[in-house]
Formats: sequence, structure tokens, C-alpha cells
Amino acid sequence: MTSTIEQITQKLVQQLQQGGQTQQQQRQQLQQLQQLQQLQQFQQLQQFQQQQQQQQQQQQAGSVKVYTGPKEGKFIINKHGKKVYIDRKSLANNLQYQKAKPKPKPKKAAKKPKA
Repeated sequence: MTSTIEQITQKLVQQLQQGGQTQQQQRQQLQQLQQLQQLQQFQQLQQFQQQQQQQQQQQQAGSVKVYTGPKEGKFIINKHGKKVYIDRKSLANNLQYQKAKPKPKPKKAAKKPKA
């Protein structure tokens, strides 16, 4: 696309250098040049927008703080302020975080009957 734009602009410049053209031909060439400039500006704008979207996605992916606990492993703090433990696979694959299973409470010893 850009190579064809460059070829057209070169042809138009050569024709302008040759001279001896009518005003109508010059107007047509001027319109073509303006259209080409608008097209180039549009393409640059699209590239810029794509770069911004990529940067935003990267920032969103890296915005989660991952903490390391002493025994349980890595966890994040969710919007409710609770710890949500994650395993390495889900962190690497960017899957949903797995909630930690509650630890079983130690059972109390049965009371001896009074005699």
C-alpha cells in the first residue's frame, strides 16, 4: 500500500516538473496528493491506536500484585481485602485464580465422663 503511494507521488512530482500542464490537470494532481496525505495520516493514526491498545493490555496484565506467603504459596489480595491463593499454572496461563481451601480445624478430644 505504501509503495503504491510512493510511486504515485513520484509520478505526480515528475509531471509537475515537466510543466506545460493545464490548470485542470494541476488541480487533479493536487487533489490526489491531498487524498494520499489524508490516507497516510489515517494509517499513522491506526498504528498509534494499536500501540496504545497493546500497552494498555500489558499494563492491565501486570497490575495484579502477587505476594508470597510463608507456607501456603503465592496469593493476591482481592477487592474485598481477602487473600486469594493461586498456583503457578493459573498464574502462568492467566486463568482464574483459585481460592485457597480452608484448613481443617483440629478436632477436640472427647470429654471424659465424670464419675
